[in-house]
Amino acid sequence: MHDVTVSWFVPRSNPTVRRRLTPELMVSYEGSFVVQEVYDEGDETVVIVGAHGVRFTLQFETCEDGIRYKQAGEAGPFEAMETTVSVESADGGVTVSAQSAVSLGFHSQR
Repeated sequence: MHDVTVSWFVPRSNPTVRRRLTPELMVSYEGSFVVQEVYDEGDETVVIVGAHGVRFTLQFETCEDGIRYKQAGEAGPFEAMETTVSVESADGGVTVSAQSAVSLGFHSQR
């Protein structure tokens, strides 16, 4: 698994930014895939995404401070993928942090 974390300041209120953390917009922000279908399954939102002949499922759940999503099942471009986006109030706006863990299912040999 490879982990990446980034944070940035946004000069907007916490509620304003949190409203922009919807499953559909998260897929759009990422930019590689297009939302094909969305439905609720209990406490989670299931989003079918696709592009360039690839189609797979993401499961989204709302967290206390943001949103978390992961690739569901075995169909998809990753062996495993999970991303958490959190929003924390800061002076004059918020700090948005995104932490992603991804495994492509192969190991490089040196």
